Parts: sequence; C-alpha cells; structure tokens
Amino acid sequence: TGWGAAFLRGFVPASGPNVKPADSRRISKARSYFRDRHVHALAVGPGRITSSVTGSQLDPFAVTIELRTVDAETVAGLLRRADRLADLTEAARGGQPSGLLEFVAPTDSGDVTIACTCPVDDVCIHVLATAFEVAAMIDREPGVLLSVMGAPLGDLLAVANAAPLPDAGDGGVGQERCIVQAA
Repeated sequence: TGWGAAFLRGFVPASGPNVKPADSRRISKARSYFRDRHVHALAVGPGRITSSVTGSQLDPFAVTIELRTVDAETVAGLLRRADRLADLTEAARGGQPSGLLEFVAPTDSGDVTIACTCPVDDVCIHVLATAFEVAAMIDREPGVLLSVMGAPLGDLLAVANAAPLPDAGDGGVGQERCIVQAA
C-alpha cells in the first residue's frame, strides 16, 4: 500500500535506468528472505528497528535501522496549516491519508542509517528483508509508520486537540473547537 511503499523509499532505489543489476538481484533475494520468514526478533520503536536475519550462514545477522524522527507538535502544526487535520481522523480509522504521509515518511536514504553484522558495506539483503517486514506491518497497521517515525497517532491527536484556536480577530468569541477523534 501507499504507506508501506513510502517507508521503503529510504531503502530501495527507484526503478529506472540508474538501478544496477546487482541492486535488482539484492532486492529479489531480500524479498525472498522476507517471504520465507528469515526475519526474526523484530523490534520496532520510535526511530529504531532491530532484527535478526537468518541466511546462508550458521549464525543470524543483527540488523539495526535508525530513522530520522518527526515531532508530533510539528506534524500537527503542518497539518493544521495545510487544513489537513481530518487526516488524523482518517488515520485513526485505519486509512493512509497522503497529506499526513508527506509529513512523516522518510523521503530518501539520508533519513535512514543502517547497520548489519554481515560483511556487506552497502544496503544488504538483511536490511532490505527487515525493511520489507516493517513495510508489511505498516500495510496491516498504518499506525506503525507513525510510531516508528516518532509521532504516534495518540500523540498527534492529543497535540491537535490541545492546540489553541487561531485568533480570528474577535477574541475567539463564537469559535468552536473542532475535535479530531480516534475511531
């Protein structure tokens, strides 16, 4: 889905003439590792993902992925300015609104720091398999993306509902707060 695919942008090079055959082989092998359930002990927290990935070696490889996190107050403010606070309600109902996505998803490889105990210096199949596993989690439960990026939905809702109403010049007389609700 859209949010899982957006998460993968920080790991998988876009298709096109600049993608080397080695990249395609590595991505295919990582997808195979993902499908064949080689990713174990997956832990997903704010800004950090860890896993153990089994492969052709006797011992599994340890993977650590660190992500640039976002601030819930900043995201809520950006949504408010873009008149997209309704995206929070949509997300609370299990949707994947594009407006919210553009403020939280990693946009390129610079938002991601990777480490693996395997000898490959680049994005290895173990890191990619872990990223595919997390993308699948996001596809099943979109809130996982918000949590891993450091702005859980509950925090976003609380900040959006606590923010003062903008001054309309009348001192707030007659204004009502539009409460964003969880499903």
